[in-house]
Amino acid sequence: MSASLSSDCSMDEMTPHDTGLSPYAQCPSGTPGECRFSAFPEVTEPDVPGPYNDCSVFRCGRCGHGVSRPAMPNVGVLYEGRESQDYQGKDGAVATFIKKTAFLRQTKKLMAQTRFCGGVIADFGCGSGLYTNAIAAAAPAGSQVHALDFFEDPPELLENVTYVPFEQKERLAGSADLVTCFHAVEHDDNPQAFLARLLEMLKPGGTLVIEVPNANCGWRKVFGRFWDNWYLPYHRLHFTRGSLRALLEQAGMTVQSEHANHVPVMGRSVARLLGQPNSLIFVGLSAALQPLQWIGEVLTGEPSALRIIARKPD
Repeated sequence: MSASLSSDCSMDEMTPHDTGLSPYAQCPSGTPGECRFSAFPEVTEPDVPGPYNDCSVFRCGRCGHGVSRPAMPNVGVLYEGRESQDYQGKDGAVATFIKKTAFLRQTKKLMAQTRFCGGVIADFGCGSGLYTNAIAAAAPAGSQVHALDFFEDPPELLENVTYVPFEQKERLAGSADLVTCFHAVEHDDNPQAFLARLLEMLKPGGTLVIEVPNANCGWRKVFGRFWDNWYLPYHRLHFTRGSLRALLEQAGMTVQSEHANHVPVMGRSVARLLGQPNSLIFVGLSAALQPLQWIGEVLTGEPSALRIIARKPD
């Protein structure tokens, strides 16, 4: 637990039942009522998209887990038309090439981490489809890859992968040997319900990979509300190592390994700071600043992203 969070907790606390935090009475960090959220938000973003004037992140003084408020009963409204940066569908040829190259390298590493030997893969929250394409390219020969997202139609960039809308995910019930979920669980207000949807697709003994932004990454202090990991109002949950691990263990999963990932987000943070949309310039800036980002995260021991690989009981 960071010193700043401990300080917040010692001043004023609010239980999960105050200030609209009631959905978190069952916090990922422990039993009902154990979380104590600071009465003061860590960051507030004014004029966010959607029906609210502003959005704030409140952190628990015990485990560091964060939640965005006001609560959103239906987060799907934020993604209509695939207009958010999560879909990256308007990248130019150069930016797309850079991402494809990086994603293929990352997914080859993923296959080594999971020791996946082949079978059925379900990628939940496929976004633009570029990362799912890379999973399919890196997977052992003969693997069947499915991509899932909000919409009835697949993203334009998805290739050689079966697309399944969220509302039809029962087609995959109990069929997946490997379920992947990269930077998606933090987009939902209810972590337990979200995780249950993932586990429904997984076979007994199957492997789940979850990766989320790290709420304790030190760069948040440099960029403040402009730090890309906050990404309000789209990011509804803000995980720490402890809260992510606890979420999986409470669901009966066995954690096999934990990994620190250094996702290049400096460029998008600078773009937010300057009030500019993400573009090739900032993609290039992220690449240029990646060594600096990596050094800072290694020295502090807090990477920009957290990955857990867990096994479902037989």
